[in-house]
Amino acid sequence: MSIELKALGPAAFAGLFVVGATIGISNLVAGTTAGAPTVKSVVAPTQAQLAKEIITGQNYFASSCSGCHGSDGDGEGDAPSLRDEDMSDSDIADTIRMGSGRMPPFGQIYNAQHIHELVLYIRTLK
Repeated sequence: MSIELKALGPAAFAGLFVVGATIGISNLVAGTTAGAPTVKSVVAPTQAQLAKEIITGQNYFASSCSGCHGSDGDGEGDAPSLRDEDMSDSDIADTIRMGSGRMPPFGQIYNAQHIHELVLYIRTLK
């Protein structure tokens, strides 16, 4: 199966990467940054980085998900198809982490980065 990065498009980048930073308002009003967390510059991933994350997600999918959801995500038996999933990225990540119905939780197996990579790969199945 080939992965088409063009299919993700710019709109998907907006949905995939949410960046937040907290700075003490009182420090800003006082004109100081003492005690405020350091805000690091965030750069959107390159196509090569994104491709690597998707391929990593594909490997996790093959080892943990394809047994029930099928190698192409169409679903097998009681497991639903992931190809036309209307869930948000956050909802998919939560389902992977905590499980749902007969699906076991994978939060003890995969960390947040691994789950992010799985979600990226699942989004290519559409």
